[in-house]
Amino acid sequence: MNMMDAFNKLKLSRSVKVTTSIVILQGGIYVAKSDGNDELKEQHFTPLEHSNAWKEGLLEACQKTGLSDCKVNIVIGSHLYQSFQIDNPNLPKEELTGALPFLVKDLISDRVADIVADGVETSNGKMQVYISQLVIIKTLIDLLQSFSVQVGNITPDELVWSHSKKDESSFMLLTYSKGAEFKLLAFNEERLYLNRSLRGIMPPLTGDLANSFQFDSLALELQRSLDYLSAQLHGLNINHLYVRCDNEDDSLLVSELQKRLGVQVASLLLEDPRVFRAGELLSWLGLFNQPNINLYNDRLKPQVDYFSLQNVVISWGIGLIFSGLFLGYYQWQINQLDNHISQLTSEERGYREELSALNKKLESHKPSAAKLAAIKRLQEDIQSKKASLKVIDNFDEGMQIGYSGVMSSLTQLGKGNISLTKIYISGDDVNFTGFARTPDVVPNWIKSFENELHLVGRTFDQLEIKTDEEGLVSFILNTKTAEDK
Repeated sequence: MNMMDAFNKLKLSRSVKVTTSIVILQGGIYVAKSDGNDELKEQHFTPLEHSNAWKEGLLEACQKTGLSDCKVNIVIGSHLYQSFQIDNPNLPKEELTGALPFLVKDLISDRVADIVADGVETSNGKMQVYISQLVIIKTLIDLLQSFSVQVGNITPDELVWSHSKKDESSFMLLTYSKGAEFKLLAFNEERLYLNRSLRGIMPPLTGDLANSFQFDSLALELQRSLDYLSAQLHGLNINHLYVRCDNEDDSLLVSELQKRLGVQVASLLLEDPRVFRAGELLSWLGLFNQPNINLYNDRLKPQVDYFSLQNVVISWGIGLIFSGLFLGYYQWQINQLDNHISQLTSEERGYREELSALNKKLESHKPSAAKLAAIKRLQEDIQSKKASLKVIDNFDEGMQIGYSGVMSSLTQLGKGNISLTKIYISGDDVNFTGFARTPDVVPNWIKSFENELHLVGRTFDQLEIKTDEEGLVSFILNTKTAEDK
């Protein structure tokens, strides 16, 4: 089984796109490159004689690998950072990086202005704070910038190990690299629950100098950590311990620890585990995983000067272009409005000329004063004639056909007894004046009206009969009394 296949068994996930990862440990510099498709393309190891020579080693590693024009993730070993646990300040992430140096100033000897810090919340509600000197971070950035390399993040190594077993929610890891100490880490859901440096354990554990006392001491320290986790973190059940130690026979180490512990012990890589150093695994993990913290915070990153001469010239140029476009657009709109106004003015002129012509025609059709006076006289004449017609309409039917029938009836009725000297007929009013042979003739004469077509239905309100000295009888018969007339 080759190196590529063994790395693929880690089942890593990629959450940030980078092409290079650099790991700086006490024993050497590790550089890993990807092909952009989550596959390892190249890996390089530069050993260090002592941990303080990391700057020279990094320069050599960049030159040997031809590192340039790329983005990198950096993983630093414990010799380049410190770690403390403090009460959680409950600050927003954007305020945390600025406040942490002041919160840990009593725990360190460096000045607040000379350190950078970031932290992650722990399972017990506290915060694990990681601190590095500002000069270390700036040296890293300046050195890599000389190769046109952009730094994405700088992360402590112990947090990167949390991504080594994606298929298990909780596990412990015993790790060792050259020049460092044995370190025990415990993780749950990719969160660090325990980090211990086992200072009483000296390498090598296996090989020709192997002895049971070393294994007993190591197993005792591991069991103490398991008991601590069990007592302090209720509900957390860790049943797996993995080992990744440089220059050790992992098969023998796993076998000896399995005899002394009540948990399952296994190498982090099963096939020929001595092939891969801890730093090589960290470089692979750092290549494809997003860190929880970043010691290269925004305050250290180059600030973009938005008011540089070039940007000002460009902004003025863009402003002038847009101003020209807006000016041209509004000028075009003004021309369109002017054309529309000219068209409306022309239409208005035409309508005024048409109105003037119609007014002249109207003047020719207006009547003269003489005609208006004649019309008024005719209207008055019409009204007079309408009044006359209304009077005529009030005449009864007998009057409309003439008085011949009435006169004929009166002649027949009064023949020999009645002599009429005056007859007045107007509408419904009928008055008679005359002489009678005797007084009783008059009532009988009136009664005989009921038998005549032209006299039937007429009634009288006044009857006056007089007899003079000579015995001549005269009468007056009126439909109305003198007072009603």
